[in-house]
Amino acid sequence: MFDFLPHNAYTQKYDLDILKEMAGAKIAAGLVRNLIKQNLQRDFALITDLLNLLDGYLALPYVIFAQTFALLTAAKVRITADNLSLSETVKGVMIHDF
Repeated sequence: MFDFLPHNAYTQKYDLDILKEMAGAKIAAGLVRNLIKQNLQRDFALITDLLNLLDGYLALPYVIFAQTFALLTAAKVRITADNLSLSETVKGVMIHDF
């Protein structure tokens, strides 16, 4: 699973909830996240020079990277579609005060 954390502290809380839920459920083979100052449990970290850019500018490179990885992995194991369960993915997310 890839988790590209935003720089905004409020929106990071939601990503951290999802990251903790995925790590606890052990339904992902590995967790990959961009390296921002927090020390979180992860299997791999992406360290790039892009981290100083605003989140809006980072969205496209992150999506292209993740989609390319997913496409190549799917082709390698000969699957054609994701079989994600939305309820499994978001059940641990809490609504945080703004």
